[in-house]
Amino acid sequence: MARISQELIDAYQTISTSTIGHLIGEGYVAGLRPIAPCQKVYAGNLVTVILKNENTQAIRQALLNCQSGDVLCIDARVLNHRACWGALRTCIAMYHGVSAVMVLGRVTDSRAIEQLGFPVFGLGISPLTTSATLDNANNNEDNTASLYQPIHYSHEGYAITLNNNSLVVLDNDGVFVLSSSQAMLLKNELQSKQQQDDEKFSNFMGEFT
Repeated sequence: MARISQELIDAYQTISTSTIGHLIGEGYVAGLRPIAPCQKVYAGNLVTVILKNENTQAIRQALLNCQSGDVLCIDARVLNHRACWGALRTCIAMYHGVSAVMVLGRVTDSRAIEQLGFPVFGLGISPLTTSATLDNANNNEDNTASLYQPIHYSHEGYAITLNNNSLVVLDNDGVFVLSSSQAMLLKNELQSKQQQDDEKFSNFMGEFT
């Protein structure tokens, strides 16, 4: 599957997830919430990595392979309540130009992540983390196959397959993941809806300021 075009990414950076959710339910990634409040909409090309065990070294490889503006999605459900993402990995993601991170699992260092101002989304927060001991225990296992594979995810009745090189849109209300063709089909209608809503809100606020 080809990467999402920059033109399409730019268009969706002006469209809120609630505008998308006004038209469709397909593509909604239920349960994911920003670890710290988001001040704007983020959009990017999705890069997937699936953890097969407690070894989180595949995340490092995924970060090295990410292109500027990508959104990294980590399936960390195998870790249960252990967090695979924290402040230091957030710093690395920022260094590599990653646009945002989605963790289907737990995140730690929430205060530091808020200070960094980088968009990290997760299913929750936990003080339990992975460790070098856990990583080394599975160091001989091949984690390469976990990169770029479809992630089959369901939460509270919402099921979705998260495919590498999909378009992902994230803001303070949640996350949508759309295929390139779906995003192209909806773009004009969503832009029109967003513009109308923005104008109505602006006019209302103008009456009270």
